[in-house]
Amino acid sequence: MVIVNSVNVSKIENRLSLPLSSITKAEVKGGLLPGRKVVMLHFGKEKMKISLMNNAIGSDIQRQKENVEMFCQIVSKLG
Repeated sequence: MVIVNSVNVSKIENRLSLPLSSITKAEVKGGLLPGRKVVMLHFGKEKMKISLMNNAIGSDIQRQKENVEMFCQIVSKLG
């Protein structure tokens, strides 16, 4: 997984590796705005919140909507 710059989406800010076997609980919720998803990943007592957008305005990220949906489906199955 990569984290991109919010202004220049072609600029990678950071990389993140999340082994699925280390996730103890996972939740996917709709965000406050349309096109947003919030993913909560639990690693024992630690947790991580990931906010995703499937429609970045002015972005040229190919297949962003489909990739967000696929990621959320995978995470939902971990629940």
